[in-house]
This record gives sequence, structure tokens and C-alpha cells, in this order.
Amino acid sequence: MALISLTASGFVIYSLPEDFSWPPLLGILIYVALLLALPLIVWRYLRAPSEFVVGVALFLFSAILLSGSPLAGPPRAIWVRAFMFVAQIVALVMVPVGLVEHVEFLKLRRKMRTLRDAA
Repeated sequence: MALISLTASGFVIYSLPEDFSWPPLLGILIYVALLLALPLIVWRYLRAPSEFVVGVALFLFSAILLSGSPLAGPPRAIWVRAFMFVAQIVALVMVPVGLVEHVEFLKLRRKMRTLRDAA
């Protein structure tokens, strides 16, 4: 994950135009900072595979929107539609997975309460 973040950050910085202005540069710096923070967030908080899939997707979507990226603007609206399509696919797959994990958690909680009450 760290290698992917570094590679993506390097690509973003390498592809900067030479005549950029300050406000777009600030958005790019915010995006790169969030991208570089991603491995630490994944390592610290996203333990299960389902958490990883949903967490990384949501984190990257939010990084793009928080940075004020031109990807969110009208000239490249196709990218926004593509990201939203991916988000919908991830949601269609991961919501049932989350429900199954939640049911397993409820069973485990019930079992732990019965063990606690028996002691």
C-alpha cells in the first residue's frame, strides 16, 4: 500500500503543469498529503478485508472531493460518473458482506453474554 501511495503521489507531482496557479496547487498538495497518509490509516484502522475495500474506496473518493480536484469539475465530469459507478458497485458488494459480518458479531456478542452470565 505504501508503494502504491508513493507511486501515485509521484505521478501526481510529475504530471503537474509548469504554469500552475496557487489555488489548484493547494488542492493537489491536500490530495497528495491524504494519499501519503493512506498507508498509515490502513495499517491502523482497516483490519478486515471488507474494511479495507470500503475504507480505501471511501478515503480516496473523499480525498478527491476534499482537494477540490478538477476531476470533480464539469470538464472531466466523466471521471465523476466513473467514480460514482465504482462506488455503487462497491456498495452493492460490500453492504451484504457487512450485514453478514454484523450478524456474526451479534451471535458472538450473545455467546459472550451467556458465558459472562454463567460465570
